[in-house]
Parts: sequence; C-alpha cells; structure tokens
Amino acid sequence: MDILLVNPHQNDAETTIPWGILAVGSYLVSRGFSVKLLDASIDDEPLILKQVRELLPRVGLIGVSIMSSNTPFLQQLAAEVKALKPECRVLVGGSHASLCPEQTCAEENVDFVATSAGEFTTERLIEELRRGEPDLASVPGLIYKENGVVHRTPPPPPPPWYDLDYELLDPRVVSHFGNFMEVLAGRGCSFKCTFCYNVVTGQKWIGRPVAHLMAEVERVVQRYNPRTIFFRDDLFFHNRERIVEFIRIYREKGFRFRWWASCRAADFRPDYINDEMLRDLAEINLAQLRFGVESGSEAILKYIKKGIRLHHVTTAVSRLAVYPSIQLSCGFIIGFPKESYDDYLKTMGLVWWIHRTKADSVIKGPYMYRVYPGGELYEEVQRDWGIAAPGSFQEWVDRYRKMGGYDDRIFYPWIAPEHRVLTRDAFRIFNLARWEERDKPEGAVKRVLMWPLVMVLRGRFRWGYFRHLVDFRLAQWIREFSWWRVLGRSSLYGRLEGTALYRWFKGTGLFAGLKRVMTG
Repeated sequence: MDILLVNPHQNDAETTIPWGILAVGSYLVSRGFSVKLLDASIDDEPLILKQVRELLPRVGLIGVSIMSSNTPFLQQLAAEVKALKPECRVLVGGSHASLCPEQTCAEENVDFVATSAGEFTTERLIEELRRGEPDLASVPGLIYKENGVVHRTPPPPPPPWYDLDYELLDPRVVSHFGNFMEVLAGRGCSFKCTFCYNVVTGQKWIGRPVAHLMAEVERVVQRYNPRTIFFRDDLFFHNRERIVEFIRIYREKGFRFRWWASCRAADFRPDYINDEMLRDLAEINLAQLRFGVESGSEAILKYIKKGIRLHHVTTAVSRLAVYPSIQLSCGFIIGFPKESYDDYLKTMGLVWWIHRTKADSVIKGPYMYRVYPGGELYEEVQRDWGIAAPGSFQEWVDRYRKMGGYDDRIFYPWIAPEHRVLTRDAFRIFNLARWEERDKPEGAVKRVLMWPLVMVLRGRFRWGYFRHLVDFRLAQWIREFSWWRVLGRSSLYGRLEGTALYRWFKGTGLFAGLKRVMTG
C-alpha cells in the first residue's frame, strides 16, 4: 500500500463524504498508486486507531486531513504510529494544516505538511520517498523538517481535473448514493471576504470545464442514479456561460436528478440570473441554492468585504420565493469585531425576514465568528485587540481537549458580557423560535411547557429585542432535560448496569419504550 488516508471525526452522518482524503485518494489511484481510506465520522476514533494499528505493517506513509478541532486526534494517532513503526511517515493536510503549516510540522511526530491542494504534493512525495535519498526540496507545496529546522517549498501547480473514485469510500457511505452524493465543479474563490479560508490560503477560482464535469456526472448517474447531486464547490455560478452550457447538456442528456449549488446574492440581476434563467433552472430540477449572507448590517458587509449589499439579498430571496421548487439556504455569522448590538439586531431581523418570506429556507447560523490565523481580519484582531490564535500545535491540542472538541465557550473582548448569550446561541434562538414548524421529538409535557416560551422568542424577533434571554435559557433547558440522563448519572444506575438482570432487561422492548418515554 502506497498511502493510508485518514479522516478524523467531523460529523455523525454516514452520508457526508470526507472530501479531502477522497480527492487526494482518487487522484493517486488515477496515477497508479495503491490507496486505502479510513473515516472516523462513521467509525469512532478509537476504532479507527485500532484499524490503523492493524494496517501499519503494510503502510509506509499515512496522510491525515484535519480541522483545528482534530488536533488532539492527530497527536494521538501520530504518537501511536511512531511508537509502533518509527519509519512510517506522517503527512498532514486539511484546513488547519493550511492555516498553520509550520506549527503543524513542528509537532514531534509529524513529518510533513501539504499546503493548499494536496494531490500533486502527495504524488511527488511518494515518488521521492521511494528513492534511497529523497530530495524533499523538490516536492512542491511541502513543509518538512531537516535537522530540526522546518522548511517550506514553493506551491504546487493546480492539479489536473480527474474523476473521483467513490468506491474508495466505506460501503456504508456508498450505499446512500442513490439518494444524495457530491460532485466537484470548481475550486477556490475569487472574492476577498476578510474572514474566509480561501483568501488566507490564496485559492483562486478555477472552473472545471463543463464538458469534463458533465462526463463525470453522466458516469455518476449511470453508476449510482442519485436523486440529488450537490455541486459542492464555493461558486458554482461564477461564470454565466458555464451555467448556460450546463443547462443545455442537462437537457440533451435527459437527466432527471435534483441538484444543489452555491451562488452569490449579487448574481440575481438582469444580465446574470434573470427571470429566464431562473425558469430554466427550475425546469432542470435545481432544488437548492446556497448563499453566504453573513450579516444583516450594511456596515458589517462592507467591513468584511463581502461584496454584496442588503438589497442583493432581499432581491434574491424575493425572486426565489416565487419558485417553491427551489429551496434557499443562507449562512450567517455573528460577533465580528466592530459589530454592535444594533448590528446584531439587523442580522437577527434579516434571518427572520428570510424565514417569513420563504418558509422552507434553510438558515445556517448565525454562528459566532472565530479567530483563525491569516488574513486581513486576523491581522486587525491581533493589532487592535491583542488576540491571537494558539501559538503552537500543543496549544491547539490543549484548547480542544479542554473544550471537548468545541469552541463555543471562547469569548472575545469586543463582545460585551451582556451579549455573549446572543452571539453564542443566535442559531439556537432562531431554531427555537421556529420550533413548531419543525419535527418535534419532544414529549407532550415538554411541548406544553415550551410553547409560551417559544411565543416570547418570536416576539423578540418581531420587536427586535434580544437582551435578558431568560426565556431562551429556560426553553433550552426544558428541551434538553431528560429523566433518563438524570437516572444515568445516579450511583444506583451505575450499580445496576453491572448486573445480569440489567443486561437481560436492556434487550427487551420494555426497556426501549421506557427509555423513549423518559428521554422525551
């Protein structure tokens, strides 16, 4: 085996594709290499570590794609690999590695870091490691250590377009492809949002040739016949001519799949996504358009260099409201530096307006802004507030071990103490306010207790008042309360768990019913 690629735990769904390792793995397979993928999002991390140990005798290079919250897992995996097989090399990629490459490579048991797109870097690295004396300086896009000193090579060229090898994925993931799967139509982004990963890593937009894209789509349809395809790149609608060509080929091939894609609100104008194109898109089964709105404040949109205005958002939402078959998905961020309470209110107001204008809209957030290294906004935060991201890999590890993998307990000095609940829990406040319009797993007692509190939360959106959020805290507590959880923490339950009677009772339908009642 040339390389084992590992995806740490990112979510709880078997339907989500581990895109980073799948992309690199597919490219390497197309170049004749032997590759295996492991995904801790569907098997928990202890099981993945066990599988790594079992495969280690056949592996000379292990690649891991990480986000910042995965740093504790990477540290544990790399330490175990080196303890069992010191000659096995550890290569790290992913968003955290691209944002903090030197820090990551400086970690004791990490050998290499691949910055930006890792396909060509990984290919060249494998080729060099096969040599008796590898010339690491010749591998583009590589961070490596030599005599304790970290070195960086020039960036790699963009990889050529290639088809994804979905069969590299776990069979449990592949089994869902008749319902939903993802295809890549382009890379990077040409816009300059000051908070965005693409700006920090310098990834410009590169569109996949439409003919090449649709050839892969046709193979995907023939092999898996998915109901929905998500074109997962950041800017599917970057170029109007490509969309016109996409519509033409979709019709010519007689495709019937529904599809999702990302867009910018500013694209809804007479010379771009006009009424004629919207009708065409609806006819060829466009099912969801995704926007990064970020803020309801004109001043904040300008501050983060989003490149859109509020009238772009309201125009796009109003026009899509006419098309019930096209769902709208909007992302929001709250808690930027220089953002005032009035700006918070404008964002919450826009969220509620979108929800009321197009009721089936998916609202992602508002999630609290987090400081990550690199870029204009980070430099401002360092300069004006003395705030910096962790200064070493170990500090990242300590941060996420302390918080159990989440960073929603970090507050920055520009957020006033009285606004911390709002900025941390804005998305929870919104989800509770639209509570009765969603599936309600809560039991009857919880529904009765929560109903007046939900009404108060809706009034907050209507009147624009989000101070003293006692009602939200109480509604959240009621929703999360479980007698089963209380029982599970008791010493009596701990003693019962070890008995033969408990093990027998756990397998009965009565046990499942009792747990369901006590949880709801």
